[in-house]
Amino acid sequence: MTVSYKQASETDIEDIAPLVEALGYDFNFAVVYKTFKSLQTRGDSLVIATSNGQILGMVQTLVDVRIAEGISGEIVSLCVLPSFRSKGIAKNLINTARAILVSKGCSTLRVRANDERKEVKDIYIRIGFEHIKKQNVLMQKIVQ
Repeated sequence: MTVSYKQASETDIEDIAPLVEALGYDFNFAVVYKTFKSLQTRGDSLVIATSNGQILGMVQTLVDVRIAEGISGEIVSLCVLPSFRSKGIAKNLINTARAILVSKGCSTLRVRANDERKEVKDIYIRIGFEHIKKQNVLMQKIVQ
């Protein structure tokens, strides 16, 4: 199987629905379209892995600038369809994300992995990520 990696375009949005759902979210085209346009405006990346016209996986990255930590890249969404896992696609998506973030001036790459997804954390550890801390993530809705 030959897999290609490229920046996603507007025409790919409908086809990423299974990946959004595999991450545990409901797919709403209007919401995902608006979010996609926003990430493009910000200069963030959404890279997809494809084979024979099918989207198999995706990785979304952003550049995070913090006064105390400098410029870091962050993987905020990584998903490969269950039937295509353990084929190196996630690793290649991460490597593609890393190259994009280095080109944007990032010196470190961060990822937050849900404690419930042990297999995901294991992938990151296998390819050289280090566990640096545990933290709580809190959220407040600011617009009704």
